[in-house]
Amino acid sequence: MNEPTTKYLLLEARLGQKLTDYVAGQIGAGAGWKAIAADLSKRTDVPVSRESLRVWFSGRVQTTAVITDVPAESVA
Repeated sequence: MNEPTTKYLLLEARLGQKLTDYVAGQIGAGAGWKAIAADLSKRTDVPVSRESLRVWFSGRVQTTAVITDVPAESVA
């Protein structure tokens, strides 16, 4: 994203912190785009979609899946 949109700036102003920091923290805690969008909309009273977040932050925050070891006998 080159220039922040008006909605992006409004979300930051109402949230009281950088949106990048908020999103990175939520992703780090295991939240997905849909949950982040719902929480952000609730906190700021500004509707935001998961797709907007995904577009804004694609490549800007690390999104990794957690992979755990599963014992071989658990796999059918």
